[in-house]
Amino acid sequence: MRVVLQHQLRHNFYRILMYASMLMTEQGIPHGRVVYQFLDKKNRVFRSSSVETIEQVLYVADPFAGEAYEFGVGDGSRLRMSFAPAGNDQRLYPYIDKESFEQVFRIVLETENGDTIDRFLKTAIDRTQRFFDETTANKNLHVYQYNEINEIWDKITELPYRAIDTIYLPNGQARAVLDDVVSFMDKDTRAAYHRFGIPYHKTYCFYGPPGSGKTSLIHAICSSIQRNVCIYRFSPTTKDSDFSASFRWMPKNSVFVLEDLDCIFRDRKETKGVLSFSGLLNTLDGFFSSECLITFMTTNLFHELDEAIKRPGRIDYLIEFSHISQDQVFQMLSSFFPKEKEHYKEFYRRIQNIKMTTTHLQKYLFSRYPRGGILDGLDDFLAGFHKYHLVKDNAMYL
Repeated sequence: MRVVLQHQLRHNFYRILMYASMLMTEQGIPHGRVVYQFLDKKNRVFRSSSVETIEQVLYVADPFAGEAYEFGVGDGSRLRMSFAPAGNDQRLYPYIDKESFEQVFRIVLETENGDTIDRFLKTAIDRTQRFFDETTANKNLHVYQYNEINEIWDKITELPYRAIDTIYLPNGQARAVLDDVVSFMDKDTRAAYHRFGIPYHKTYCFYGPPGSGKTSLIHAICSSIQRNVCIYRFSPTTKDSDFSASFRWMPKNSVFVLEDLDCIFRDRKETKGVLSFSGLLNTLDGFFSSECLITFMTTNLFHELDEAIKRPGRIDYLIEFSHISQDQVFQMLSSFFPKEKEHYKEFYRRIQNIKMTTTHLQKYLFSRYPRGGILDGLDDFLAGFHKYHLVKDNAMYL
């Protein structure tokens, strides 16, 4: 039996190709495949032994690889999948835009039993439903890391969304940054950027001691705007071309994160690897920069960064994270133990001369949750803090 599937199936095309790739991977059948999160325009056929499960990277069988696929679909039945041009076209055109990807070809399924095709199509929809159902797909934040060897963003983990109210910064700074990001993403803001010829991208820089909440704030902001996170970790062999290529292949609906910028560049003479200083700057705000790109940078030593990185236009929004303040202490106490307000002032009096971060205090408060008694274990906590965590100011940043 021969069945031809037309392009009007839209997203079902992806599900069928995705399920076919899953089956062939499980059966050890070599096949051309394409990463589903984005289309790798340079290496359209992606073969890798480093990724084994569909949960890590979503693949679909490549209809433009010039081959037909044959695989088992259960009960001893086998299915042959091939591709034909759509409409009056005489050959397949590998369109880049994923929105029109399925409109240039037809899927041809062939088997001896028509029930096999029906069963295959139904199972394909069921097995891939969670990747297309927004009610289930958007519950977690996806974190990607760039793979320089394969020129691909690998999904390394998923994190539960984090509320902005769990970020304890003084003077409402966390909410202010989130409001600024939301305002930047507004369509009227975008129109204003275009009207005045200003590149439509924005860079935020968070600096301060480790454990002060820089990465946590990025997590909460991305959760609120439902954007995934793309982290670039520089290696000793990172080249300018690697860094610029990562921007071109970023998954949609993602923000770009550069952590510990001071470990990469402190001045133009101190460079990690073969990435040049000009290559970094040109990629961040030059022609390689993407439209509507939101970049978050973190650094422990902002004052040691080169002035060219810190100038207006490269960093649009700057926040200093410091050791914990009275405002932050009271915020955290109110969140963890709202019924112990009579002890807040005494609690702060006993820690106010100690330089600690929100991470240190959160660890202690969580150890007392939910039984309470914020003063009961404080002496032991402070003794341990002085023994293991109290360091010289400069060492906090190393």
